[in-house]
Amino acid sequence: MDGDLLFTCSDDGTVCMYETSQCIRLGLFDVKEACRSIDVTKDSKYLIAASVTVGYIVFNVKDGKTVTTVRVQPSHQFKQVALSFGDKELLTISDY
Repeated sequence: MDGDLLFTCSDDGTVCMYETSQCIRLGLFDVKEACRSIDVTKDSKYLIAASVTVGYIVFNVKDGKTVTTVRVQPSHQFKQVALSFGDKELLTISDY
């Protein structure tokens, strides 16, 4: 895919993907509850979304399908996800 992509997340449970040169929304990822943080792999293959109480969800950017969901204890609230340089490690921050 040529061009830059912009991803946004919100409390309505969606992550939107936009192509920046034309300002066109290309995709919508359904997190199903408030999403406070996202990160995307350097090759734009995977999107990781922090769902407030479910855990984090990994999506395939190309087709929008869920790759995996990592669930957490109900008392935890996810605040942030971040991939390391090179996408080898994932940082997650939560409150409980």
